[in-house]
Amino acid sequence: MKNRNTYKYLLFLLPFYLVSCVTHWTDAIQQGSIESGDINQVVDFTFENNLIIVPVQVNGKTYRFLLDTGAMTSISKEVQAEFQFKIISKGKLTDSDKSKSTVNYVQVKSMNVGGISFKNQTAFVSDLSANPILDCMNLDGILGSNTMRLCNWEFNFQKEQFVIHNNSDFSAPKNAAELPFKTDKQYDIMIPVGVGANKVRNLKLDTGSNGGLTIPVSIFNTLSDNKRFTSVFTETGKKQSGLFGKAVAINRKLTYTDSIAIKGLAMKDVEIKTGTSGLIGNEILSRFELAINWKKRVLYFVPTGLPTSFNATFGVSIGMNKNGVFYIQAIIEESTAFQKGIRVGMTVLEINGLKLNDPSVSYCDYFQLMLEKPNQLNLKLQDAIRAEMDLNLNKETLSN
Repeated sequence: MKNRNTYKYLLFLLPFYLVSCVTHWTDAIQQGSIESGDINQVVDFTFENNLIIVPVQVNGKTYRFLLDTGAMTSISKEVQAEFQFKIISKGKLTDSDKSKSTVNYVQVKSMNVGGISFKNQTAFVSDLSANPILDCMNLDGILGSNTMRLCNWEFNFQKEQFVIHNNSDFSAPKNAAELPFKTDKQYDIMIPVGVGANKVRNLKLDTGSNGGLTIPVSIFNTLSDNKRFTSVFTETGKKQSGLFGKAVAINRKLTYTDSIAIKGLAMKDVEIKTGTSGLIGNEILSRFELAINWKKRVLYFVPTGLPTSFNATFGVSIGMNKNGVFYIQAIIEESTAFQKGIRVGMTVLEINGLKLNDPSVSYCDYFQLMLEKPNQLNLKLQDAIRAEMDLNLNKETLSN
């Protein structure tokens, strides 16, 4: 499987709050249909940066879409400029970092996935270049929950394939744990997850996140008080994970635990972070074969038996500001990086031979370097008084 264990601080979430001012968004996303007749189609995808990228044909032309159960369907502003789809609504959209923007909602006449035709799909028009990570992934759109709810889906992350079908008699795969789900107005899939003897409810199944488990700080504190994990770490600085790409301040807690279970299926070494909402990302989902039965509102999780270990980090994340300067965006305060004197805001001049202060070097050059999953970072940094320092960081396992 490709690029599974990539840079941890590239986790991002896509939009989940929508408010419309013409046709209400809850009415708009109920529009659309799928071709009639029996459907049972295998579709290949690529697993890039722990995210599912699938080819989607729009009006006969093939594009790269992110498959995201935690967002509604979207097309880029470039695709909209090419086809000029009918605008059916305008409204406000709030991304996962609470940044807001006004967007247009359009009706896409034809979207084809693996030869299966989805007709008259509602999609919001987005600037996918605003978030630097999305920009580097060259995405043209999002295949979201309002489209996915029209049929059933079976994912095999190891084979990098999914199956689309409309079999109403779809039964549980062999050795599967069966978990009913409920949805909100956007067709987000909400499920409970066990943490030791506790149960965390209404967590969103989010294939648009490449991280592990994110929960509100109040729940995190309760679990910590109940001794569900021992070591708690603190990450400070900024994150830039929302659709609109705005860097926002963070001061969040994180831990790793062996006490996570989905319907009795236990998992080892799961990362938990605090956030504004609760979600389950691909760091967890890719450990299973996953089936979504939209007809019955049931998920099926089949354990793969493959060894997994994600608790390895450099302790820092690197961002680029509006002036094109690379800097330490966030740091884990209990990490070796922090002990060596690295602090949020330091300028990063060079990383593993890549000269970040060279005007010809882009954020995508850095992004591609990190996708190669280096085990060591050789950094040249500059502090607030422009003093330079050279440091080497190895991936480390944070102690539990």
